Amino acid sequence: WNGMEQNLTSGMGNFAANLEERTSQTQNTASEKVIAENEPTATSVSNEAWRSATSSVQVADGDESVHGILWWLGTRGGQVVYENPNLIELVAIGRSSENWGKDFVCAGRDVAYCGTGADESAFFSYDFGEGYAVACDKYTIVSSRSDSHHPRNWVLEGGADGQSWVEVDNRSNDESLVGGGKKCNFSVAAPGAGHRFLRLRQTGFNSNDANFLRFSYVEFFGSYVVGGGGGGAAASEAAPASQPAVQQQQQQQGAFGAQPQQQ
Repeated sequence: WNGMEQNLTSGMGNFAANLEERTSQTQNTASEKVIAENEPTATSVSNEAWRSATSSVQVADGDESVHGILWWLGTRGGQVVYENPNLIELVAIGRSSENWGKDFVCAGRDVAYCGTGADESAFFSYDFGEGYAVACDKYTIVSSRSDSHHPRNWVLEGGADGQSWVEVDNRSNDESLVGGGKKCNFSVAAPGAGHRFLRLRQTGFNSNDANFLRFSYVEFFGSYVVGGGGGGAAASEAAPASQPAVQQQQQQQGAFGAQPQQQ
């Protein structure tokens, strides 16, 4: 009887441990699963080597809902399986206040929640790091999975120090993101020079006439510039981004929803 009791106790313990592990994996977002499941990562790729080797990289249009600047950073220039660029410290996220979701969500690939409190001029900012910049000519916003509080009025701004800003794009009473998980592209009329910081700032009420700024994630398109960020012109000629992982990414993660609408 003692032996049976020990075996039963051991078996129940193993079952509980396995259930906890499966539950933990299920709760991970798609952005985290690459790390949680030990997929191939960039452990053998030097961050500085691949970033410094190219003075300016023009990210091709391709599937614009997926393969922009943040994707390019997360795959180390298309060399490895995608990882969230915030989790691997290639872009830092700031916001006016924290309410819904973790910071990394708004740089990821999941239809989820990421939001601020009810702040006047609520914002999310993306810092590409000292010596790096993005000259943005197009961007994608994916609304949150909720049926409420979607962006309607905002500006996209760029800056060199996170304190002073210039306007890159401006949207007023734009209803294209009203609805859960909607994905829309927005073209920038005058991209200008590369900026170390990009900031999405709300300039009016959201779809529920409130000040919460909430969405799933943003992707930027244009040139990623090494040696930029001071507000000057992009250095050197733009070269096509290497994308050997594109097909692999599409097979593993899908197209991340419907093709975005062009605005």
